[in-house]
Amino acid sequence: TATMLLGLGSSERNQEAIAEGNLFLGMHYYLQGKLDRAINHFEEVDKRKNYLIGPHKLFNATALSAAYFYAGYKVKFSVYVERQNHYFNSSGGQVYRDFWQTHYQEFNIKLNDELWSEHYFLTQEFKLVPISNHTDPNLIQIRIMLAQKKLDRALVEKKIDRLASFTQSIHGTRVLQSLIIARAILLYRCEAITGALELFNKALDYIKGSGNLMIIAEYNRSVLPLITMTLTSSDAYKTLLNKVLAIIDPAEKIELTRREAEILAQLDLSNKELAEHLFISEKTIKRHKNG
Repeated sequence: TATMLLGLGSSERNQEAIAEGNLFLGMHYYLQGKLDRAINHFEEVDKRKNYLIGPHKLFNATALSAAYFYAGYKVKFSVYVERQNHYFNSSGGQVYRDFWQTHYQEFNIKLNDELWSEHYFLTQEFKLVPISNHTDPNLIQIRIMLAQKKLDRALVEKKIDRLASFTQSIHGTRVLQSLIIARAILLYRCEAITGALELFNKALDYIKGSGNLMIIAEYNRSVLPLITMTLTSSDAYKTLLNKVLAIIDPAEKIELTRREAEILAQLDLSNKELAEHLFISEKTIKRHKNG
């Protein structure tokens, strides 16, 4: 479809087709984690945003902002996000402003690398159809809540269940797979390690086949413990997860001692059980866990 649209020519009457074709191709490359190629297409869309309907302007703005961030282009990211923030707050309907503000707050959290303790929108419900997993405000809420130091398990579970129920009704496969990862992170945060890994591996099977790396990467550092544990215990997803690590943080290097790796793979055991199993003291177990 994108190729057909871009093949219509570059005349003035075809600018909308060029914008839409680039938008489709941009998302194709974005979901595979090919961020530079995605950015090239999204920037072509941005040049022609006046030819797009409102939702597609918003869709491209959030996608380009996310691509800049994950590609590590912090200056471009900051300038563009501020410009778009001014644009959406001075034009369009309230629904677009609410939509953008949710993204804007997530972008600021990522840019500042801080975990905020409270967000005014975490208890809100956004009555918007998910266009894609990374543009749905309800999913952004879930991602932000999972990154909080203090986790409200009941509220996160409620939001996951509500979004999963809605997404099943519209057959939104990507969002459903993203919610599987959200449940895995939630279980990990609640120390249900075995269940967390089972769910995470279930999602990885889908992602390995589809190539949609951003489904994992958009959880940013919240998903790093599950990636580490999976890499420690199996080589089945090594190539896939290393690509995801390169998107989340190109400088990220996970280096564990042999003992730390042993403990990481058995975190569902208590400190006492680990100490007995590994023939070391509980104090030493705690030191390795901190490591």
